[in-house]
Amino acid sequence: MLKGSHWFEMVPVYAELWWRMFQSLTHQRPWGFPGWTRSLVISQLAIGLLSTLLIDPLSSVLLGLSLIQPLVRLRKPTPPLRAVVRQSGTAVCLGVILASLIRTDLQWVAGIA
Repeated sequence: MLKGSHWFEMVPVYAELWWRMFQSLTHQRPWGFPGWTRSLVISQLAIGLLSTLLIDPLSSVLLGLSLIQPLVRLRKPTPPLRAVVRQSGTAVCLGVILASLIRTDLQWVAGIA
């Protein structure tokens, strides 16, 4: 999640690490990750890029929208459940849950704590 300016401060640090990973994977520099396999570096690179550049910023936006959704649903008249499921707010709430589950699952599969 975005916490103040921490995300913006860390992106250059992550970008430098990702660039080193990319250069090591493409044999542009010596292997700088002792004890790591190529597949582990590739998975760390993919998860890092997806997490930092896509999931973290979008999760923050979607989380804010999903917190408002229950308040909006309290207004009268309340539509039937079938109509509620097809509304965009429900999709946003489900998107936040799905993105969180995907991120957690990818981190678990890659062995990141």
